[in-house]
Amino acid sequence: TQDPAAEGPRQQDEVKGSRSYSHAGMEPCPESPHLPSNRYHKLIWGPYKMDSKGDVSGVLIAGGENGNIILYDPSKIIAGDKEVVIAQNDKHTGPVRALDVNIFQTNLVASGANESEIYIWDLNNFATPMTPGAKTQPPEDISCIAWNRQVQHILASASPSGRATVWDLRKNEPIIKVSDHSNRMHCSGLAWHPDVATQMVLASEDDRLPVIQMWDLRFASSPLRVLENHARYRA
Repeated sequence: TQDPAAEGPRQQDEVKGSRSYSHAGMEPCPESPHLPSNRYHKLIWGPYKMDSKGDVSGVLIAGGENGNIILYDPSKIIAGDKEVVIAQNDKHTGPVRALDVNIFQTNLVASGANESEIYIWDLNNFATPMTPGAKTQPPEDISCIAWNRQVQHILASASPSGRATVWDLRKNEPIIKVSDHSNRMHCSGLAWHPDVATQMVLASEDDRLPVIQMWDLRFASSPLRVLENHARYRA
């Protein structure tokens, strides 16, 4: 048997990984040859149960390159089944880069793509998505999307330009818009405060000018706090 130390760092990591599975009483998942060959821009794991059995594995939700959203059954993937797709829909006209599950109603999933496209999907009726309101103008790519952590009918979306929109699904329209007036943000991240319903953060992915902005929607003319001049971490 070849000494793992002579196999190089990558092989050693694989050996360590296998041992850690064994010590935890787990086995590595077998590779499934039956997954469709899609390029994904976003992948999330939702807790929603797709059948009456109350399957604890939930549902994998993938946003595809061709405007498609695919629902996978993780338990079938783990078991190596041939049929792992629960449903799919190609309603979007461009790559789906943003996905989020509503924590209050886990059957509701928001998605964002090109041309300001945002859809709200009910996993109980996956064929017909809803919209939160009329598309924002001018049309932009939706880079991130997030449900409010305190108010179940409030949703936020953001674009690479640094503009963010807060939607009220009860009114079916945007209620607040915020934007980076300095035009420094290339927004790639959006998150709501877990306890304060009116606060959210936007983050830029630009290595040359990394910025995190904290917004309070009660004072939406400018960010509440701005964190900048930090360096990108590299492992």
